[in-house]
Amino acid sequence: SFNYNNDVLALTLGGGYNQYKGAHFGEIIWARFASTSEIRERYYDGDGDKNDFNTFLKSNYQVTSNLNLFGDLQIRTIDYETIGLDNDLTSYDTGGKYSFFNPKFGLTYDLTPRYSTYISYAIGHREPVRSDFIDAPGGQTPKAEELRNLEIGLKRAFDRLGFQLNFYHMSYKDQLVLTGALNDVGSAIRTNVPKSHRMGIELSGLVSITDNFYWNANMT
Repeated sequence: SFNYNNDVLALTLGGGYNQYKGAHFGEIIWARFASTSEIRERYYDGDGDKNDFNTFLKSNYQVTSNLNLFGDLQIRTIDYETIGLDNDLTSYDTGGKYSFFNPKFGLTYDLTPRYSTYISYAIGHREPVRSDFIDAPGGQTPKAEELRNLEIGLKRAFDRLGFQLNFYHMSYKDQLVLTGALNDVGSAIRTNVPKSHRMGIELSGLVSITDNFYWNANMT
């Protein structure tokens, strides 16, 4: 990453590349009637390879002494492939390639030296995991999730009393959700739903009863 700072502006430009290689297999460790098999023989075997690249630009801009703007732009690409024989002895060859743009913007405004308010809006994406591909019902290819998240809040800086009140609304497209269905070994299966959302209010607070004793609580 590369960083730039002056009195009013902070910028960070960075990125990363990760490569994952996973072996998925089962070995015979004992059998009363082994037939022609040998100990440690693999009765199923498969590989899962994932290449993950991202680059991002983050900024904080102090517009006035009371107002701060921030932004975060990320581009992420994933190339995932898994191939082999599963533990129920079915063959698979699946995966996907994804390109995501994940922006986030917001502002913080100081109402008083102790009270501030903020608002943020973000779009995020997440690719399916290996089990979503392997256990997809009817041979379907699972889709990536898209999230649009809005948050608005109020904060009081800590002295003897501090609190934060936050409202959020998370709107999903193609969210992967649990349906109650299980695969052959009892693990939960997820499937895409076209639209879903989560909405709520979070309240957290902290009180200094003495210099050495604090009480905090939170509620959603």
